[in-house]
Amino acid sequence: MNQETGRNVSFFRFEDLRVYNKALDFANSISAFSKKNSSDFAASELCRTASAIAVHIAEGSSSDKSLFIENLKKAKVDVRKSIVYLSLAEMSGSMDKSEQEDYRTQLMELTKMIGALITSLQKNNGQQATQQDYDIDGLTW
Repeated sequence: MNQETGRNVSFFRFEDLRVYNKALDFANSISAFSKKNSSDFAASELCRTASAIAVHIAEGSSSDKSLFIENLKKAKVDVRKSIVYLSLAEMSGSMDKSEQEDYRTQLMELTKMIGALITSLQKNNGQQATQQDYDIDGLTW
């Protein structure tokens, strides 16, 4: 437990990032959708790209700051790929419009969070990132 914040801190620091946990929630939700629509190409690709968002966050967190930023940018690319597959799933009839809108809202939030984390990391140019570096406006990313 971190004595300063009173929070349990994971051995794998990325697990403490809210953005990582939001990405996991999104991937889990998409996985359930994909299982119900296993024969739909867009659903399977959506599942793959949704998982990749969280994977890029985890991969980058163990690297230096510039590589972390690069991986976060890759996560943003996978967010945009997910938008394409959401549209295709809706067009194929495997996803209704309201379900697509819910997922789009989650992806917009992820994009904003990833962008804020990138900005925070870029502000600390030349310094090693700490957990406090991931705190933006009082929210841990």
